[in-house]
Amino acid sequence: MSELGVGQRRRLRRETKAALCAYAATLVDAGAVVAVDDSTTLEPIIGPLQDRDPSTLITHSLAAMAAHRDRTGAATIRLIGCGGRYFPETDSFLGADTVRQLRHLSADVSFVSTTSVRPTPGGAALFHPDGEAAETKRAVIDVGRVRVLVVDATKVDAPGVFHVADLAEFHHIVTDADTTPDQRELLAASGATVHVVGADGTARPAEGEAS
Repeated sequence: MSELGVGQRRRLRRETKAALCAYAATLVDAGAVVAVDDSTTLEPIIGPLQDRDPSTLITHSLAAMAAHRDRTGAATIRLIGCGGRYFPETDSFLGADTVRQLRHLSADVSFVSTTSVRPTPGGAALFHPDGEAAETKRAVIDVGRVRVLVVDATKVDAPGVFHVADLAEFHHIVTDADTTPDQRELLAASGATVHVVGADGTARPAEGEAS
């Protein structure tokens, strides 16, 4: 019921995360304002995002801020970093102060990931083992006009504690080809467009996807 340290999580499923992020970035139009949460799943999105030429990046992830700063051409994309209390276990800022800053912002697209997607009486929902992280992720979701969940197969049916958001709140779900038919059915039942991404970064719709 606790999350692995950020260093450990960065070493897990690196190729899968990179492929998911490469595809997820294609959902961004030039000039868009983009919000990205602090998950290690989404850290690889910073490079592909810059190739899409957004106008602004909003994030509470210190790693994402640093990755943005260090990339060639980053100066043309405005960075809005949301601060507050720093948590070394997530390498990010979490909690009430961070949420307060996010509440004053708006984005065209928000990207989030989490440790757990589980069935609920109302369908399915995102959960996280840490309350402050769950609250901050909730705020990142709310910032976006279009909401994108990026999640690999290991997160579906994983243990979770604190509710983040219902799956039905997302417009797109980007997942990997290791998901089972039952897992894809659970994701597609949300009504979101489900993109199943292969190792080459290309995607196809999930079988039985809800229209």
